[in-house]
Amino acid sequence: MSIQIGYSRRAASTQAFAMIAEGWNDLVQEGFTPDLVGTCPVNANSEVIYAVSSDGDVVGVLTWEYRDDKDAYEVTLGYVEPSSRQQRAFTEMFKTLHDRAQSKGVSTVYVPVHPNNEVARLVLAKLKASAVSVVYEHAVA
Repeated sequence: MSIQIGYSRRAASTQAFAMIAEGWNDLVQEGFTPDLVGTCPVNANSEVIYAVSSDGDVVGVLTWEYRDDKDAYEVTLGYVEPSSRQQRAFTEMFKTLHDRAQSKGVSTVYVPVHPNNEVARLVLAKLKASAVSVVYEHAVA
């Protein structure tokens, strides 16, 4: 499958906005949202990189926000619809974000991932990302 990469400063003004909702819904359903939060951190004004198939369908999204306190981009949603996985859509979107960060002088891209999301962890490892923190939770009754 041939993938084209798009970018918008405002997610709501793109055809990718519906994919953001689908992606967040899938992560919530699977229990893979960071910190098990159900409220989507992406909004209409979020920046978005999106993958478009040769058929013209949006098949993946990557949103982020700039964290001034860390001089970093922090990914708020990365999602590729199931039938388009293993076709480099996420890799191409992430490369675009990496290149964007580099051109803006941003030092790091952080990607929060739920510990049970093994696919995301494998993909990020292949992209030379390394785990920098693990948070343990102890419930008190």
